[in-house]
Order: sequence, then structure tokens, then C-alpha cells
Amino acid sequence: MLGGSLNYREREEREIGFLHLIESTFPQLRVIGLREGHDDGERNYMQTRKLLQQHPDLAGIYNSGGGSDGVARAILEAKTKQKSCSSVMD
Repeated sequence: MLGGSLNYREREEREIGFLHLIESTFPQLRVIGLREGHDDGERNYMQTRKLLQQHPDLAGIYNSGGGSDGVARAILEAKTKQKSCSSVMD
């Protein structure tokens, strides 16, 4: 989970709703926790890169704030890197 700021009530309500949905619909999944991105693409890029490195089996990312371009860039880079590694192994 990525959010703009930990200080906004709106963020808290989105987090509660998201957690409820995941727990009731996908009880086998574990939510790692919220990372603060301050609605900034570059911060979200760095946060996403760290998440993907620390949790290579990550099923998804929920960004409740702005800066989605950074999240998308990190995911695309990880996918490209993964494809090039699998090509080398083939």
C-alpha cells in the first residue's frame, strides 16, 4: 500500500476500506503495510522499487494517492529486468 500522507483522514478511510476488502475477499493474502509517498512520483518510484526488491512475490500494489507514474515506472522496470534475466537463463 502506498499513500500520500499518513496524516490525512481520507487516507485512513481508504486504508480501512481496502484492508476490509482484502481480508474478506482474499484471506490468504497478507498486506505488507502502508508506505508514505507524499503524492510524489519519484518517491513512489523509490518506494515501489524497495517493495519489489524486498518482496519478489508481491501480488499487487495499491496506491491511494498521487504519483502513480512512479509506481508504474518501477513495475515496468522490474518486469523488463525479469524478462531479460529469464532470457539469459533460457
